[in-house]
Amino acid sequence: FKYNELYSEHKKLKQEINKMKIKNESESYVSSQNVNRYIRPNISTAKSYINNIKSVIINEKNKPQDERSRDFKALILTIIIISILMFIFWKVPFIRNYLFP
Repeated sequence: FKYNELYSEHKKLKQEINKMKIKNESESYVSSQNVNRYIRPNISTAKSYINNIKSVIINEKNKPQDERSRDFKALILTIIIISILMFIFWKVPFIRNYLFP
């Protein structure tokens, strides 16, 4: 009887130690993630990103009309092809169940 009692106490203590290890590891992970969350963004990077977008828009505006219309047709054709592929994949049960469980 004494042996069984000691053995059960041993098991309980082992479980408590494992719980404490997991708790300490999770707390250290959360604290490391909180440090990275509050870093301020670099304003110069944001300004350069906005300037790059402006230059791309200006370059697109300066393209000839036939090149812009060709790009637009390619975009529409890509959207149509992707829509057809999605419709085909939706009809295949294996893929549908895999993509949308």
